[in-house]
Amino acid sequence: MKFNSVLSFFNKFFFWLWSISIFLIIGYYLLTKSISSFVVQNSILSFLIQLNFFSGFLTLVFFILEVFFTNIKKLWTKIIFLIILVLVINFLTQQKKRSGSTTSLVEDINTNIYTARRFYQSIFFEVFGSPTDVQMATADEILQAINDFRRAQKLEEIVLDVSLCQVAEKDMSELMAIASKQQYETVRDTELFGNKKIIEFFDAKIQASSAKHIVENRWGRPLTAQGKVLVDPQLTSACGLVTGYNIVFVFAK
Repeated sequence: MKFNSVLSFFNKFFFWLWSISIFLIIGYYLLTKSISSFVVQNSILSFLIQLNFFSGFLTLVFFILEVFFTNIKKLWTKIIFLIILVLVINFLTQQKKRSGSTTSLVEDINTNIYTARRFYQSIFFEVFGSPTDVQMATADEILQAINDFRRAQKLEEIVLDVSLCQVAEKDMSELMAIASKQQYETVRDTELFGNKKIIEFFDAKIQASSAKHIVENRWGRPLTAQGKVLVDPQLTSACGLVTGYNIVFVFAK
């Protein structure tokens, strides 16, 4: 009985934490939109959204545990549930072995949680608008953010390739001509540069943003063309240019 009370307490605690964080996020956006001189700080907003994600996730976990231990009375039903859980974990482990993956199951779970959190965070930015920063990120900062992003996905870092900067300069001239007329965002992956396959990002007239925000919440969203490129294990090098609020990035593999 005490154990069930503990589960109920944590379920309610994380649910209220989730609810409060929702109101804080909405209030934060209303505040920043009503005071023009107020600059949104990514660190505060990211903390609130992560708090909302993890409190929501833990609310779901404790809700399932509460239902399991409170409403499932028969011992044999619980045993069957645990057997199914063990079989699912074993199946996932066997699938990993067949695929030749060298990461542990725990690492895979952490990666999936990280991906889910980014997707969850991107929904907020789509609904309420993207946060801005005092200064626009530089190309070097964006490359560093890309490598931070790839490390979190257990992928190799990419290096700066000066030869690709020639392509980036040509792309920027093309982008500036388009940006003078409209917003523009696309990925081009049909080009060859010497013996390298190159992929080009064009992103025009964006809000002034930090490198972390550009990479994680603009380009790195799951199921987007940019997101798929950033997690490509074959990428080896890149070069980017930032002019005003326009960005081009050229990747090679």
